[in-house]
Amino acid sequence: MGDDWREEYPREFIAMHEAAHAVVGLVLGCEVEQVEIQDRACFDYPDSVGSARIDLTGHNSVFAMAVCLAGTIAEATVNSDVYDQAVWRVDLEYVVRHSINAQRRGLGTPEVAIPAAMILCRGLVAHHLAAIRRVAVSLLEKGELTGDEVRVIVRGEDEGREELPFQ
Repeated sequence: MGDDWREEYPREFIAMHEAAHAVVGLVLGCEVEQVEIQDRACFDYPDSVGSARIDLTGHNSVFAMAVCLAGTIAEATVNSDVYDQAVWRVDLEYVVRHSINAQRRGLGTPEVAIPAAMILCRGLVAHHLAAIRRVAVSLLEKGELTGDEVRVIVRGEDEGREELPFQ
């Protein structure tokens, strides 16, 4: 990808990435506040064109890391050819922070916690891929979803959601 990858990166994959954070967070019992995709980068994170606001307070570190890894793992699950490190750099920074904090609290080393989070996340993404796709389609349509809207979509109460234009 070129220097401004945001212009080359398909919006479908950005939507899938953010939807995965939201769905995995919801499934793990976290409070999903909002998920959105933008046409341009956020001021706080210039490499970002989407965000999922999820309250990870009080959740175990492996769960928090799984939520952070969900976007990257969902993208790799759908199409590893589009997978690009510029997209997942911020998420991995959060994973490292959570693993270091866990180690400081005596809850295990990063060498154990990060692989555990990856195994958990891969299973959750695979199991909930249809819900992730439905949330992604809604994100493409609306650009932003509340936590309540995500919950309705994940429960399957939304009608007429189509699949994303990729498999």
